[in-house]
Amino acid sequence: MADLTGVIWTRTDDGFNKDLKEANDMNDNLNENNATTRTEGRQKRRSDRFGAVQFTNAAAVKDGHTTTPATAGATAVTVANNESGLTLATPSALGSDGASLAMPRGPVQTVITTAAPLAVTASSDADYERLGLARKDIKPWEDGARTDDRPGTYEWWYFDAHLDDGAKLVVVFMDKNLSTPQRPLEPTIRLNLDLADGRSFEKLVVFDPETWSSAKDHADVRIGANRFTGDLHTYRVTAKIEEISVDVTLEGEVPAWRPETGYMLFGEDRKREFAWLPSVPQGKVTATYTIGDERHETTGTGYHDHNWGNVGLMDIVHDWYWARGQAGPYSVIASYITAHEKYEYATIPIFMLAKDGRLIGDDPSCVKFETLGPFTDSVTKKPVANITRYTYGTDEDRYVVTFTRHRDLSRARMVESLHGIKRAAAELLRFDGAYLRFSGDIRIEHIRGDEIVDQYVTEDAIWELMYFGHARSER
Repeated sequence: MADLTGVIWTRTDDGFNKDLKEANDMNDNLNENNATTRTEGRQKRRSDRFGAVQFTNAAAVKDGHTTTPATAGATAVTVANNESGLTLATPSALGSDGASLAMPRGPVQTVITTAAPLAVTASSDADYERLGLARKDIKPWEDGARTDDRPGTYEWWYFDAHLDDGAKLVVVFMDKNLSTPQRPLEPTIRLNLDLADGRSFEKLVVFDPETWSSAKDHADVRIGANRFTGDLHTYRVTAKIEEISVDVTLEGEVPAWRPETGYMLFGEDRKREFAWLPSVPQGKVTATYTIGDERHETTGTGYHDHNWGNVGLMDIVHDWYWARGQAGPYSVIASYITAHEKYEYATIPIFMLAKDGRLIGDDPSCVKFETLGPFTDSVTKKPVANITRYTYGTDEDRYVVTFTRHRDLSRARMVESLHGIKRAAAELLRFDGAYLRFSGDIRIEHIRGDEIVDQYVTEDAIWELMYFGHARSER
Protein backbone atom coordinates (compact mmCIF):
# COMPACT_ATOMS: atom_id res chain seq x y z
CA MET A 1 0.00 0.00 0.00
CA ALA A 2 1.25 3.51 -0.78
CA ASP A 3 0.44 6.75 1.09
CA LEU A 4 -0.25 9.85 -1.00
CA THR A 5 -0.57 12.96 1.15
CA GLY A 6 -1.24 16.57 0.39
CA VAL A 7 -3.58 15.83 -2.52
CA ILE A 8 -5.77 18.81 -3.38
CA TRP A 9 -9.25 18.08 -4.80
CA THR A 10 -11.55 20.62 -6.41
CA ARG A 11 -14.88 20.33 -8.19
CA THR A 12 -14.98 20.84 -11.95
CA ASP A 13 -18.67 20.76 -12.81
CA ASP A 14 -19.52 24.06 -11.04
CA GLY A 15 -16.75 26.08 -12.56
CA PHE A 16 -14.20 25.36 -9.83
CA ASN A 17 -10.61 25.31 -11.00
CA LYS A 18 -9.46 21.73 -10.63
CA ASP A 19 -5.80 21.33 -9.82
CA LEU A 20 -4.74 17.85 -8.81
CA LYS A 21 -1.34 18.17 -7.12
CA GLU A 22 0.73 15.19 -6.23
CA ALA A 23 2.51 14.73 -2.93
CA ASN A 24 6.26 15.18 -2.99
CA ASP A 25 6.79 11.82 -1.42
CA MET A 26 5.13 9.81 -4.24
CA ASN A 27 6.99 6.58 -4.91
CA ASP A 28 9.26 6.76 -7.97
CA ASN A 29 7.96 3.40 -9.20
CA LEU A 30 4.54 4.89 -9.50
CA ASN A 31 5.78 7.77 -11.63
CA GLU A 32 6.32 5.39 -14.55
CA ASN A 33 2.55 5.19 -14.91
CA ASN A 34 1.48 8.65 -13.81
CA ALA A 35 0.23 9.66 -17.23
CA THR A 36 -3.18 11.27 -16.94
CA THR A 37 -6.02 11.66 -19.36
CA ARG A 38 -9.03 13.96 -19.38
CA THR A 39 -12.46 12.40 -19.82
CA GLU A 40 -15.72 14.28 -19.44
CA GLY A 41 -13.90 17.15 -17.70
CA ARG A 42 -12.19 15.01 -15.06
CA GLN A 43 -8.68 13.68 -14.73
CA LYS A 44 -8.08 9.96 -14.45
CA ARG A 45 -4.87 8.55 -13.02
CA ARG A 46 -3.46 5.46 -14.66
CA SER A 47 -2.67 3.08 -11.80
CA ASP A 48 -2.15 -0.31 -13.33
CA ARG A 49 1.13 -1.02 -11.52
CA PHE A 50 0.19 -0.51 -7.89
CA GLY A 51 -2.22 -2.08 -5.43
CA ALA A 52 -4.52 -0.33 -2.94
CA VAL A 53 -3.97 3.41 -2.40
CA GLN A 54 -5.00 5.45 0.67
CA PHE A 55 -5.55 9.22 0.24
CA THR A 56 -5.40 11.41 3.40
CA ASN A 57 -5.50 15.10 4.21
CA ALA A 58 -7.12 15.92 0.90
CA ALA A 59 -8.13 19.54 0.51
CA ALA A 60 -10.11 21.60 -1.97
CA VAL A 61 -9.83 25.27 -2.86
CA LYS A 62 -13.18 26.99 -3.31
CA ASP A 63 -13.52 30.72 -3.95
CA GLY A 64 -9.98 31.19 -2.69
CA HIS A 65 -10.64 29.33 0.58
CA THR A 66 -9.26 25.94 1.51
CA THR A 67 -11.81 23.41 2.67
CA THR A 68 -12.37 19.65 2.71
CA PRO A 69 -13.44 17.81 -0.47
CA ALA A 70 -16.71 16.91 1.29
CA THR A 71 -17.56 20.54 2.00
CA ALA A 72 -16.71 21.47 -1.59
CA GLY A 73 -19.03 18.72 -2.88
CA ALA A 74 -16.29 16.62 -4.49
CA THR A 75 -17.29 13.30 -6.05
CA ALA A 76 -15.24 10.14 -6.68
CA VAL A 77 -13.55 9.70 -10.05
CA THR A 78 -13.04 6.18 -11.39
CA VAL A 79 -9.41 5.30 -12.18
CA ALA A 80 -8.80 3.92 -15.66
CA ASN A 81 -5.97 2.90 -17.94
CA ASN A 82 -5.59 5.84 -20.29
CA GLU A 83 -4.58 3.57 -23.22
CA SER A 84 -7.07 0.73 -23.01
CA GLY A 85 -9.87 2.55 -21.20
CA LEU A 86 -10.26 -0.35 -18.76
CA THR A 87 -11.43 0.45 -15.23
CA LEU A 88 -8.62 -0.19 -12.77
CA ALA A 89 -10.10 0.99 -9.47
CA THR A 90 -13.20 2.67 -8.06
CA PRO A 91 -12.69 5.07 -5.09
CA SER A 92 -14.62 4.60 -1.89
CA ALA A 93 -16.87 7.29 -0.44
CA LEU A 94 -15.10 10.05 1.48
CA GLY A 95 -14.25 9.21 5.08
CA SER A 96 -15.99 10.74 8.09
CA ASP A 97 -13.37 13.50 8.18
CA GLY A 98 -14.39 14.51 4.66
CA ALA A 99 -10.74 14.44 3.59
CA SER A 100 -9.74 10.78 3.13
CA LEU A 101 -10.65 7.87 0.88
CA ALA A 102 -9.41 4.44 -0.11
CA MET A 103 -8.85 3.25 -3.66
CA PRO A 104 -8.51 -0.53 -3.90
CA ARG A 105 -7.23 -1.85 -7.19
CA GLY A 106 -9.82 -3.61 -9.30
CA PRO A 107 -9.51 -7.17 -10.62
CA VAL A 108 -6.89 -7.81 -13.27
CA GLN A 109 -8.38 -7.48 -16.73
CA THR A 110 -6.84 -8.91 -19.86
CA VAL A 111 -7.35 -7.41 -23.28
CA ILE A 112 -6.60 -9.48 -26.37
CA THR A 113 -6.20 -7.46 -29.52
CA THR A 114 -5.75 -8.85 -33.01
CA ALA A 115 -4.61 -7.01 -36.09
CA ALA A 116 -7.07 -6.74 -38.96
CA PRO A 117 -6.42 -9.46 -41.57
CA LEU A 118 -4.46 -8.28 -44.60
CA ALA A 119 -6.80 -10.04 -47.03
CA VAL A 120 -10.58 -9.70 -46.74
CA THR A 121 -13.79 -9.77 -48.73
CA ALA A 122 -15.27 -6.27 -49.02
CA SER A 123 -18.62 -6.52 -47.24
CA SER A 124 -19.43 -3.31 -45.35
CA ASP A 125 -22.19 -0.87 -46.29
CA ALA A 126 -19.44 1.60 -47.19
CA ASP A 127 -17.91 -0.96 -49.57
CA TYR A 128 -21.24 -1.47 -51.35
CA GLU A 129 -21.75 2.28 -51.65
CA ARG A 130 -18.22 2.91 -52.92
CA LEU A 131 -18.59 0.21 -55.58
CA GLY A 132 -22.14 1.16 -56.58
CA LEU A 133 -23.51 -2.29 -55.77
CA ALA A 134 -26.62 -3.66 -54.08
CA ARG A 135 -26.40 -6.56 -51.65
CA LYS A 136 -28.76 -8.97 -53.41
CA ASP A 137 -29.54 -7.31 -56.74
CA ILE A 138 -26.94 -8.11 -59.38
CA LYS A 139 -27.17 -6.07 -62.59
CA PRO A 140 -26.10 -7.04 -66.14
CA TRP A 141 -23.47 -4.25 -66.21
CA GLU A 142 -21.57 -6.10 -63.48
CA ASP A 143 -20.69 -8.75 -66.09
CA GLY A 144 -19.53 -6.08 -68.53
CA ALA A 145 -15.96 -4.77 -68.79
CA ARG A 146 -14.75 -3.64 -65.34
CA THR A 147 -11.22 -2.52 -66.27
CA ASP A 148 -9.76 -0.37 -69.02
CA ASP A 149 -7.20 -3.07 -70.00
CA ARG A 150 -4.28 -0.85 -68.93
CA PRO A 151 -1.01 -2.43 -67.76
CA GLY A 152 -1.30 -3.78 -64.24
CA THR A 153 -4.97 -4.76 -64.62
CA TYR A 154 -6.48 -7.95 -66.01
CA GLU A 155 -9.89 -9.40 -66.77
CA TRP A 156 -11.36 -12.64 -67.99
CA TRP A 157 -14.70 -14.33 -68.75
CA TYR A 158 -14.75 -18.07 -68.00
CA PHE A 159 -17.06 -20.88 -69.10
CA ASP A 160 -16.97 -24.61 -68.42
CA ALA A 161 -19.33 -27.49 -69.11
CA HIS A 162 -19.82 -31.17 -68.36
CA LEU A 163 -21.38 -32.54 -71.52
CA ASP A 164 -23.71 -35.51 -71.72
CA ASP A 165 -21.48 -37.27 -74.25
CA GLY A 166 -18.75 -37.43 -71.58
CA ALA A 167 -16.73 -34.47 -72.82
CA LYS A 168 -15.56 -31.58 -70.63
CA LEU A 169 -15.11 -28.13 -72.10
CA VAL A 170 -13.45 -24.93 -70.82
CA VAL A 171 -13.34 -21.64 -72.74
CA VAL A 172 -11.78 -18.45 -71.33
CA PHE A 173 -11.63 -15.02 -72.97
CA MET A 174 -8.81 -12.95 -71.38
CA ASP A 175 -7.58 -9.43 -72.02
CA LYS A 176 -4.03 -10.69 -71.32
CA ASN A 177 -2.11 -13.68 -70.02
CA LEU A 178 -2.50 -13.98 -66.24
CA SER A 179 1.24 -14.41 -65.78
CA THR A 180 1.97 -11.00 -67.36
CA PRO A 181 -0.69 -8.54 -66.11
CA GLN A 182 1.79 -5.67 -66.31
CA ARG A 183 1.70 -5.97 -70.08
CA PRO A 184 -0.61 -3.86 -72.27
CA LEU A 185 -3.65 -5.44 -73.92
CA GLU A 186 -2.90 -8.95 -75.28
CA PRO A 187 -6.24 -10.65 -76.12
CA THR A 188 -5.97 -14.35 -75.31
CA ILE A 189 -8.29 -17.36 -75.58
CA ARG A 190 -7.75 -20.55 -73.62
CA LEU A 191 -9.69 -23.61 -74.76
CA ASN A 192 -9.58 -27.07 -73.17
CA LEU A 193 -11.56 -29.99 -74.56
CA ASP A 194 -11.34 -33.43 -72.96
CA LEU A 195 -13.22 -36.25 -74.68
CA ALA A 196 -14.68 -39.41 -73.21
CA ASP A 197 -12.38 -41.51 -75.44
CA GLY A 198 -9.30 -40.06 -73.70
CA ARG A 199 -8.30 -37.48 -76.28
CA SER A 200 -7.43 -34.09 -74.86
CA PHE A 201 -6.89 -30.71 -76.55
CA GLU A 202 -5.39 -27.66 -74.84
CA LYS A 203 -5.11 -24.36 -76.68
CA LEU A 204 -3.76 -20.95 -75.62
CA VAL A 205 -3.67 -18.36 -78.41
CA VAL A 206 -2.77 -14.65 -78.32
CA PHE A 207 -4.46 -12.25 -80.77
CA ASP A 208 -3.70 -8.79 -82.07
CA PRO A 209 -4.94 -6.03 -79.68
CA GLU A 210 -6.99 -4.51 -82.51
CA THR A 211 -9.23 -7.61 -82.53
CA TRP A 212 -10.43 -6.91 -78.96
CA SER A 213 -13.62 -5.22 -77.83
CA SER A 214 -15.66 -5.47 -74.62
CA ALA A 215 -18.97 -3.81 -73.77
CA LYS A 216 -19.52 -2.14 -70.39
CA ASP A 217 -23.29 -2.49 -69.99
CA HIS A 218 -23.34 -6.31 -70.24
CA ALA A 219 -21.08 -9.20 -71.18
CA ASP A 220 -20.12 -8.88 -74.84
CA VAL A 221 -16.46 -9.69 -75.45
CA ARG A 222 -15.11 -10.09 -78.96
CA ILE A 223 -11.71 -11.31 -80.07
CA GLY A 224 -11.81 -11.27 -83.84
CA ALA A 225 -14.63 -13.60 -84.93
CA ASN A 226 -14.79 -15.19 -81.46
CA ARG A 227 -17.47 -13.93 -79.08
CA PHE A 228 -18.63 -14.31 -75.44
CA THR A 229 -21.95 -12.57 -74.78
CA GLY A 230 -24.85 -12.74 -72.31
CA ASP A 231 -27.19 -11.01 -69.86
CA LEU A 232 -26.78 -12.90 -66.51
CA HIS A 233 -29.23 -15.57 -67.68
CA THR A 234 -28.56 -16.60 -71.28
CA TYR A 235 -25.07 -16.70 -72.82
CA ARG A 236 -23.58 -17.71 -76.11
CA VAL A 237 -19.91 -18.58 -76.57
CA THR A 238 -18.41 -19.11 -80.01
CA ALA A 239 -14.73 -19.75 -80.63
CA LYS A 240 -12.49 -21.32 -83.24
CA ILE A 241 -8.92 -22.11 -82.25
CA GLU A 242 -6.95 -23.99 -84.89
CA GLU A 243 -8.78 -27.29 -85.59
CA ILE A 244 -11.22 -26.91 -82.67
CA SER A 245 -14.42 -24.88 -82.86
CA VAL A 246 -17.22 -24.54 -80.29
CA ASP A 247 -20.68 -22.99 -80.30
CA VAL A 248 -22.34 -23.10 -76.89
CA THR A 249 -25.54 -21.71 -75.37
CA LEU A 250 -25.83 -21.51 -71.57
CA GLU A 251 -29.15 -20.88 -69.79
CA GLY A 252 -28.99 -20.13 -66.07
CA GLU A 253 -30.78 -22.44 -63.61
CA VAL A 254 -29.30 -20.85 -60.46
CA PRO A 255 -29.44 -17.03 -60.26
CA ALA A 256 -26.30 -14.89 -60.52
CA TRP A 257 -24.47 -14.68 -57.19
CA ARG A 258 -21.37 -13.12 -55.70
CA PRO A 259 -19.58 -13.42 -52.33
CA GLU A 260 -20.72 -10.12 -50.75
CA THR A 261 -19.45 -7.39 -53.14
CA GLY A 262 -17.30 -9.93 -54.97
CA TYR A 263 -14.21 -7.83 -54.23
CA MET A 264 -11.30 -9.25 -52.27
CA LEU A 265 -9.06 -6.54 -50.82
CA PHE A 266 -5.39 -6.90 -49.91
CA GLY A 267 -3.05 -4.82 -47.74
CA GLU A 268 -3.65 -2.45 -44.85
CA ASP A 269 -4.85 0.26 -47.25
CA ARG A 270 -7.27 -2.22 -48.98
CA LYS A 271 -6.39 -0.77 -52.38
CA ARG A 272 -5.27 -3.98 -54.11
CA GLU A 273 -8.32 -5.66 -55.58
CA PHE A 274 -9.27 -9.02 -57.05
CA ALA A 275 -12.95 -9.44 -57.95
CA TRP A 276 -15.17 -12.38 -58.85
CA LEU A 277 -18.74 -12.64 -60.17
CA PRO A 278 -20.27 -16.11 -60.72
CA SER A 279 -22.80 -14.89 -63.28
CA VAL A 280 -24.27 -18.36 -63.88
CA PRO A 281 -23.51 -20.68 -60.94
CA GLN A 282 -25.25 -23.50 -62.83
CA GLY A 283 -27.04 -23.67 -66.15
CA LYS A 284 -28.28 -25.85 -68.98
CA VAL A 285 -25.93 -26.19 -71.95
CA THR A 286 -26.59 -26.86 -75.63
CA ALA A 287 -23.29 -27.38 -77.44
CA THR A 288 -21.86 -28.05 -80.86
CA TYR A 289 -18.14 -28.66 -81.17
CA THR A 290 -15.96 -29.82 -84.01
CA ILE A 291 -12.51 -31.33 -84.23
CA GLY A 292 -11.41 -30.90 -87.82
CA ASP A 293 -14.22 -32.55 -89.80
CA GLU A 294 -15.55 -34.40 -86.76
CA ARG A 295 -18.78 -32.81 -85.48
CA HIS A 296 -20.52 -33.34 -82.13
CA GLU A 297 -23.87 -32.06 -80.89
CA THR A 298 -24.81 -32.56 -77.25
CA THR A 299 -26.26 -31.04 -74.10
CA GLY A 300 -24.98 -30.77 -70.56
CA THR A 301 -24.49 -28.61 -67.49
CA GLY A 302 -22.41 -25.45 -67.45
CA TYR A 303 -21.06 -22.53 -65.45
CA HIS A 304 -19.83 -18.99 -66.13
CA ASP A 305 -17.92 -16.49 -64.02
CA HIS A 306 -16.06 -13.22 -64.53
CA ASN A 307 -12.86 -12.04 -62.82
CA TRP A 308 -10.87 -8.82 -62.83
CA GLY A 309 -8.30 -6.97 -60.72
CA ASN A 310 -5.93 -4.04 -60.44
CA VAL A 311 -2.83 -5.90 -59.24
CA GLY A 312 -1.13 -9.01 -60.54
CA LEU A 313 -2.40 -12.18 -58.91
CA MET A 314 1.14 -13.37 -58.23
CA ASP A 315 1.59 -10.26 -56.06
CA ILE A 316 -1.41 -10.96 -53.82
CA VAL A 317 -2.26 -14.67 -54.02
CA HIS A 318 -0.13 -17.62 -53.00
CA ASP A 319 -2.58 -20.28 -54.14
CA TRP A 320 -6.25 -21.15 -54.34
CA TYR A 321 -8.52 -24.12 -54.68
CA TRP A 322 -11.68 -23.47 -56.66
CA ALA A 323 -14.42 -25.99 -57.35
CA ARG A 324 -17.94 -26.32 -58.64
CA GLY A 325 -20.32 -29.19 -59.11
CA GLN A 326 -23.82 -30.54 -58.65
CA ALA A 327 -25.29 -33.63 -57.08
CA GLY A 328 -29.00 -34.37 -56.96
CA PRO A 329 -30.88 -31.12 -56.25
CA TYR A 330 -27.72 -29.40 -54.93
CA SER A 331 -25.33 -27.02 -56.71
CA VAL A 332 -22.14 -25.76 -55.11
CA ILE A 333 -19.36 -23.25 -55.76
CA ALA A 334 -16.46 -23.34 -53.33
CA SER A 335 -13.05 -21.74 -53.08
CA TYR A 336 -10.28 -21.34 -50.55
CA ILE A 337 -7.83 -18.53 -51.28
CA THR A 338 -4.49 -18.20 -49.49
CA ALA A 339 -2.90 -14.76 -49.77
CA HIS A 340 0.72 -14.01 -50.58
CA GLU A 341 3.32 -14.33 -47.82
CA LYS A 342 3.51 -10.52 -47.44
CA TYR A 343 -0.18 -10.65 -46.44
CA GLU A 344 0.68 -13.28 -43.83
CA TYR A 345 -0.94 -16.09 -45.83
CA ALA A 346 -4.36 -14.79 -44.77
CA THR A 347 -7.17 -17.01 -46.04
CA ILE A 348 -10.46 -16.15 -47.70
CA PRO A 349 -13.06 -18.95 -47.79
CA ILE A 350 -15.87 -18.67 -50.35
CA PHE A 351 -18.87 -20.96 -50.46
CA MET A 352 -22.28 -21.06 -52.12
CA LEU A 353 -24.76 -23.92 -51.79
CA ALA A 354 -28.09 -23.98 -53.60
CA LYS A 355 -30.88 -26.55 -53.61
CA ASP A 356 -33.42 -26.73 -56.43
CA GLY A 357 -32.04 -23.44 -57.74
CA ARG A 358 -32.47 -21.54 -54.45
CA LEU A 359 -29.62 -20.34 -52.24
CA ILE A 360 -29.44 -22.09 -48.88
CA GLY A 361 -26.01 -21.03 -47.61
CA ASP A 362 -23.17 -18.62 -48.39
CA ASP A 363 -21.81 -17.34 -45.05
CA PRO A 364 -17.98 -17.74 -45.18
CA SER A 365 -17.73 -17.71 -41.38
CA CYS A 366 -19.57 -21.05 -41.35
CA VAL A 367 -17.06 -22.81 -43.64
CA LYS A 368 -14.32 -25.24 -42.65
CA PHE A 369 -11.88 -26.31 -45.39
CA GLU A 370 -9.78 -29.49 -45.38
CA THR A 371 -7.26 -31.10 -47.73
CA LEU A 372 -6.67 -34.86 -47.52
CA GLY A 373 -4.34 -37.32 -49.20
CA PRO A 374 -1.62 -34.82 -50.21
CA PHE A 375 1.08 -35.64 -52.75
CA THR A 376 3.61 -33.69 -54.84
CA ASP A 377 2.67 -33.39 -58.50
CA SER A 378 5.54 -34.66 -60.65
CA VAL A 379 5.14 -32.02 -63.38
CA THR A 380 4.55 -28.80 -61.44
CA LYS A 381 6.24 -29.88 -58.17
CA LYS A 382 3.29 -28.43 -56.25
CA PRO A 383 1.52 -30.08 -53.31
CA VAL A 384 -1.87 -31.39 -54.39
CA ALA A 385 -4.72 -32.85 -52.35
CA ASN A 386 -6.51 -35.96 -53.59
CA ILE A 387 -9.55 -34.85 -51.58
CA THR A 388 -10.79 -31.37 -50.73
CA ARG A 389 -13.66 -30.95 -48.29
CA TYR A 390 -15.85 -28.02 -47.33
CA THR A 391 -18.03 -28.30 -44.21
CA TYR A 392 -20.75 -25.68 -43.88
CA GLY A 393 -22.88 -25.05 -40.79
CA THR A 394 -22.69 -26.25 -37.20
CA ASP A 395 -22.11 -29.56 -35.44
CA GLU A 396 -25.87 -29.90 -35.09
CA ASP A 397 -26.81 -29.06 -38.68
CA ARG A 398 -24.21 -29.06 -41.46
CA TYR A 399 -23.55 -29.77 -45.10
CA VAL A 400 -20.37 -31.62 -46.07
CA VAL A 401 -19.18 -31.23 -49.67
CA THR A 402 -16.33 -33.53 -50.69
CA PHE A 403 -14.43 -33.46 -54.00
CA THR A 404 -12.45 -36.62 -54.78
CA ARG A 405 -9.89 -36.46 -57.61
CA HIS A 406 -10.13 -39.14 -60.32
CA ARG A 407 -8.38 -37.54 -63.27
CA ASP A 408 -5.97 -34.70 -64.04
CA LEU A 409 -7.25 -32.51 -66.87
CA SER A 410 -4.38 -30.04 -66.81
CA ARG A 411 -0.95 -29.88 -65.16
CA ALA A 412 0.82 -26.82 -66.48
CA ARG A 413 3.74 -24.68 -65.40
CA MET A 414 2.77 -21.11 -66.25
CA VAL A 415 6.23 -20.28 -67.50
CA GLU A 416 5.72 -22.77 -70.34
CA SER A 417 3.13 -20.44 -71.90
CA LEU A 418 5.73 -17.64 -72.14
CA HIS A 419 8.30 -17.26 -74.84
CA GLY A 420 11.47 -15.33 -75.58
CA ILE A 421 12.38 -12.47 -73.29
CA LYS A 422 9.19 -12.82 -71.21
CA ARG A 423 10.08 -16.40 -70.34
CA ALA A 424 13.69 -15.48 -69.59
CA ALA A 425 12.53 -12.71 -67.26
CA ALA A 426 10.10 -15.01 -65.46
CA GLU A 427 12.77 -17.65 -64.94
CA LEU A 428 15.21 -15.01 -63.72
CA LEU A 429 12.66 -13.98 -61.10
CA ARG A 430 12.21 -17.66 -60.15
CA PHE A 431 8.54 -17.53 -61.03
CA ASP A 432 7.21 -21.08 -60.88
CA GLY A 433 3.44 -20.62 -60.97
CA ALA A 434 1.31 -23.60 -61.88
CA TYR A 435 -2.23 -24.40 -62.93
CA LEU A 436 -3.81 -27.79 -62.26
CA ARG A 437 -7.34 -28.82 -63.16
CA PHE A 438 -9.09 -31.98 -62.00
CA SER A 439 -12.27 -33.94 -62.51
CA GLY A 440 -13.84 -36.42 -60.16
CA ASP A 441 -16.82 -37.04 -57.98
CA ILE A 442 -18.63 -34.69 -55.67
CA ARG A 443 -20.43 -35.96 -52.58
CA ILE A 444 -22.91 -33.66 -50.82
CA GLU A 445 -24.21 -34.73 -47.41
CA HIS A 446 -26.71 -32.98 -45.14
CA ILE A 447 -26.08 -34.09 -41.57
CA ARG A 448 -28.08 -33.33 -38.43
CA GLY A 449 -26.25 -34.38 -35.30
CA ASP A 450 -24.91 -37.83 -36.19
CA GLU A 451 -27.62 -38.62 -38.75
CA ILE A 452 -27.19 -38.25 -42.53
CA VAL A 453 -30.45 -36.68 -43.68
CA ASP A 454 -29.59 -36.28 -47.37
CA GLN A 455 -26.76 -37.65 -49.52
CA TYR A 456 -25.96 -37.43 -53.24
CA VAL A 457 -22.89 -38.45 -55.23
CA THR A 458 -22.04 -37.76 -58.87
CA GLU A 459 -18.96 -37.53 -61.06
CA ASP A 460 -20.12 -34.15 -62.35
CA ALA A 461 -17.39 -32.11 -60.63
CA ILE A 462 -14.51 -29.99 -61.85
CA TRP A 463 -12.01 -28.04 -59.77
CA GLU A 464 -8.64 -26.37 -59.98
CA LEU A 465 -5.55 -25.51 -58.02
CA MET A 466 -3.92 -22.22 -59.02
CA TYR A 467 -0.48 -21.85 -57.52
CA PHE A 468 1.44 -18.57 -57.86
CA GLY A 469 3.87 -18.87 -54.94
CA HIS A 470 6.59 -21.35 -54.12
CA ALA A 471 5.46 -24.56 -52.46
CA ARG A 472 5.20 -24.25 -48.69
CA SER A 473 6.57 -26.96 -46.45
CA GLU A 474 3.43 -26.80 -44.30
CA ARG A 475 -0.14 -25.89 -45.15
